[in-house]
Amino acid sequence: MLAPHPPTYRALCLRCRRAASACVCSVIPPLRTRSRLLFLQHPREARNPIGTARMAHLALQGSLLRADVEFAADPVVREFLAQPGRRTVVLYPGRDARDARELSAVEEDLNIVILDGTWWQARKLWRMNPALHALPAYRLDPAEPGRYRIRREPAAHCLSTIEAVAALLAVVERDGQDWPALLRPFDAMVEKQLEHARSPHPRHLGRTTPRVPRLRPAVPELAAALPHLLVVHGEGNGYSTRPSAGPHHAALLQWEAWRPGTGERFHAWVDAGVPLAPGALEQLRVDESVLRGRRSPAEFLAAWHAFVRPLDRWAAWGTFTPNLLRTLGAPVPVDVVDLHRHAAERLQKKVGPPETVAAPLGLPPVPPVTRGRGEARLHLLTAMAHALAAPGSALPRPPRKRAPRELRT
Repeated sequence: MLAPHPPTYRALCLRCRRAASACVCSVIPPLRTRSRLLFLQHPREARNPIGTARMAHLALQGSLLRADVEFAADPVVREFLAQPGRRTVVLYPGRDARDARELSAVEEDLNIVILDGTWWQARKLWRMNPALHALPAYRLDPAEPGRYRIRREPAAHCLSTIEAVAALLAVVERDGQDWPALLRPFDAMVEKQLEHARSPHPRHLGRTTPRVPRLRPAVPELAAALPHLLVVHGEGNGYSTRPSAGPHHAALLQWEAWRPGTGERFHAWVDAGVPLAPGALEQLRVDESVLRGRRSPAEFLAAWHAFVRPLDRWAAWGTFTPNLLRTLGAPVPVDVVDLHRHAAERLQKKVGPPETVAAPLGLPPVPPVTRGRGEARLHLLTAMAHALAAPGSALPRPPRKRAPRELRT
């Protein structure tokens, strides 16, 4: 038997952390600054192959780069923020941020904090590090749009990190250095990516033929369980099942079950002695009159045990229904079929309530019901179990990312 070939990996530049074929180290200029810069980088941005903060850090001698979400315990950051004899500011377009051009009149040496990441990540860094809120914040008002043509920016005035740093240094540094030279590795990276996109077979431009939804196999445990399937659904009194809910915890209010193989149905309203949450009846779409004939927990459990058979294979939506039954001390099988999990696997996405998957799974409409949402969901879950017990198509895969702006027609 032949030994398998060892995996091959493309060479990586350990300085700029880009593929060796796309290395930009040769065009990174060494630049000295009177100001000291500290880049606080979101960990996700640190793994972004087209990020620009590391380029700026490599070019600016004496700058610091730290990757984390919270920096309160970072000794390097704490020392930087507390350094005496220097004025520390942060580049962040907050509500009270001032125009960065005002820094041109500052005579003191500056310590400048730069937040690096997407706009969502930068906002999180700002929120998770309250020590930055005590620093004066400054914003840039660029006269021209950024040159980050391979990454979509939220607005025309938004800049990449290295572009923002170059623009800021042109304001605060007065030694006449060629600060546009800082953008040479950035421009080289952009051009390299665009050159790759113009190649005959750019992978990220998508296919020319439409995608055909892949046929998903039947759920084996449902297919085998159909002859003995017992679909169960419980509605609570509107409170949470979490222990922190205290006296207003969730308790079983309505119990519905259907054995499709024989057509047998079970229904009960239960009085567990726990008050109803405000708006519970409206949520369950029932009138208060239906609660007058509620059974006690003992009466309900006696009727339920008489209905259940040893060969029944239970199916429910998630774990809420089994947990509701457990609140009354009733036994629940350990192998309950989770229709929520199987629906998510069939549709290849996260799913919400059962009603949200009816159309994607092609389920028939629910017939008129008299016992509100509980009975309607029982019909829905029964149809869902039959649909998942047979092969079916998943949702079409989402389209691939759009090409860079330069290549769009």
